Amino acid sequence: MPRLLLDRLRHQLELFIVVPEEVRAAEDRELQDYLVTWVQGMSEHIASYDKARKARAKKVAGLSRRRSSGVAGSKYNRCFSTTGNTGKDGPHG
Repeated sequence: MPRLLLDRLRHQLELFIVVPEEVRAAEDRELQDYLVTWVQGMSEHIASYDKARKARAKKVAGLSRRRSSGVAGSKYNRCFSTTGNTGKDGPHG
């Protein structure tokens, strides 16, 4: 059952049943611990996503710099070179 539904049922039952303050306080602490743990986990997930995204952007930027400078003799740089191309010896010609 979803937690919200359980909370609603618990609230309706509390109208008829007197719950000791210690039990209520323990439940409040449990719920707070759950929420704090969830938020910390989400924060760690977002941080790891940002770290992976930055690493990927750095890698892609390095690849694009190498391709634009002609370093590593990319097959795309060789195939689609326009110098001396008469149209007959192109990739589709």
